Amino acid sequence: MAGDVPPIVKIEVMFSWLMAGLSSIGAPFSVFLLIIAGLFYGIIAYALKNLSNKYQADTFFVFFSFVSLFFAESLAINIIRQGLSLAFLIFAYSLWERKQYTAYLFLLLAFITHTTVIIPIVVFLLLQLIAKRIPLYYFLALYVLGIVLAYLNIGLLNIASVMEVILRKDPGRFSTYFLNDDGLYQVGFKPQFVAFTTLFLGIGLYMRRQSFMIASTWSTSYDQLLKYFISVSFLFFMAFQIPYSDRWGLFAWIAIPFIVQPCFSKDFKPKTAVIAFFIFLYAFFTLYNTLKHA
Repeated sequence: MAGDVPPIVKIEVMFSWLMAGLSSIGAPFSVFLLIIAGLFYGIIAYALKNLSNKYQADTFFVFFSFVSLFFAESLAINIIRQGLSLAFLIFAYSLWERKQYTAYLFLLLAFITHTTVIIPIVVFLLLQLIAKRIPLYYFLALYVLGIVLAYLNIGLLNIASVMEVILRKDPGRFSTYFLNDDGLYQVGFKPQFVAFTTLFLGIGLYMRRQSFMIASTWSTSYDQLLKYFISVSFLFFMAFQIPYSDRWGLFAWIAIPFIVQPCFSKDFKPKTAVIAFFIFLYAFFTLYNTLKHA
């Protein structure tokens, strides 16, 4: 019944529209899943192509860097609402500097697909307004602070403990993300996620110091990207106390293909080592998932 649906879910109409349209022509659910996966990969590929032109980077290898990451397949076939929502968000980012009004449209599409995308949207828009003149080292200090606080088990529930009381009265998705009543999801400090995130932050910091990046007209936008990555990573670390914290990590990790994009630029010489690194990642995560589900 409509009255039983949490209010926050009523906003997420994108999947309802798609399913209604396919049902009207008698298409099976497998077709729906195929369309979602196609949209997900197609939108991301087009977004990466848009920005690859900017960096004069090889689009194929940039896209391969994305699919080699451990969460890419899951976004396409498991958590498909959030996956498609983040694909729209990525596409909006690729349009931001050239077609801002169209970018806002895709931000709206992202929101009505999965409402939790409001978190990276708000962070991104706030950074566009206030962060351009704030030196990057302040954000690096925030990143380190986030790791220390997470290690000390200080996070969102400590900073806003009243949130837990309020959310217990709300059956919506945000309540599910903040509470861990079923004990199925591990909470607490996750060094593997910190290491993974820090690895790509290190790559970004290395790339911004390359001569072709310093001399480019898009060094400022690359710094803004790193500030976004650090800011949402801080929130991610603060979310270690709550279930589904890996979903918060996705808000940061979707920026990884853009962070590594200059590595595939014609001006960056050691591309072979970068390509070999992502081939290794792809093989490692493929083998890990195969053994895990064997």
